[in-house]
Amino acid sequence: MLIFLMGFLIISMAASAQTWRWHIAAGNTMYFGDLGNERHFPFSEIHHGFLGGLSYAFPARNGRASMFTAEGNLTYLRIGYDETKPLLFSRVSGTDLRNFRRGLNFRNDLIGFDGRMVFTLPPFRNRPDYKQRLALYFFAGAGMFRSNPKADLFRGPIHPANRYYYWNDGTLRDAPEGTDQARIVARDGEYETTLREWYTEGQSRYRVAGQKQMYSLWQPAFPHGGGFRLYTSRFSHLALEISFYDFFFSDYLDDASHRYATYAEIERNFPGDPYRQELARYITDPSGWGSDGYNGPASSRRGNPQKFDWVYFMNLRYMMEFHQPKMASYKSRTKKGQGCPAF
Repeated sequence: MLIFLMGFLIISMAASAQTWRWHIAAGNTMYFGDLGNERHFPFSEIHHGFLGGLSYAFPARNGRASMFTAEGNLTYLRIGYDETKPLLFSRVSGTDLRNFRRGLNFRNDLIGFDGRMVFTLPPFRNRPDYKQRLALYFFAGAGMFRSNPKADLFRGPIHPANRYYYWNDGTLRDAPEGTDQARIVARDGEYETTLREWYTEGQSRYRVAGQKQMYSLWQPAFPHGGGFRLYTSRFSHLALEISFYDFFFSDYLDDASHRYATYAEIERNFPGDPYRQELARYITDPSGWGSDGYNGPASSRRGNPQKFDWVYFMNLRYMMEFHQPKMASYKSRTKKGQGCPAF
């Protein structure tokens, strides 16, 4: 409700004000969550993002710089990670990767909207915005994003014959380990498997005793960050911005949070369907080294439920200001001696 109210406020102010601004931005994203082989920054998986929106700067008195801005955005953020992919800035690959034996991968195209408040620190308080040249700003807000993670787990259509096999030599192959003439293969780059539909951590479509309910496709996010704004003209500026999108209420942007689904849970989710049960066992544990199907001593953790997922978005932004013509008064529309004609 707060997000909708902020959006309505921005649109209302823009419609009634003398000026309003639109902006677009593009940049790179990094995901921080349960998947990863790096210790700190996942440079091996850098993706892209875009946003566009409308903003209104609250006017300051006496031609001073405005310090507060209300902003609404439509945003697209692509995130992903593949735990079998070699590290970007090192020669580490195969089974030397920290999580190769878990071997999860995902891609998620986050699409959503947010409202935020922006606080600007102008270096010269008594000058108007366009005379500042350079200014530092910070922001915080809230939004909603559609999250539907997918994975590349098959070489073509979803079928057991098209799965990837993880070998102890650190390769992916098209046949089980020890098979003669098994070929080394690379992922085909098609993210065909919608992970949510396979209940990879034993979730249930409905509330069932002992099983968690499936996570929602829509997740709240809380963007915050800051940047530097360079005024390029009276009506436009560029900004270099760093944003952090915290998903405090979701640990499933990557479809990994807690534990592997047990075989009993898979049977309950796909009753009387051994074909889909076979697929579900592979999709929840692609390498085959993660779980024995019972989550006992032989099973490892699939994720860390104590950590929420978040996204880093560094972008370059362009903003343009539009002016709404003032309503001319009667005096300004009539010149001296040119009033209504006399009859």
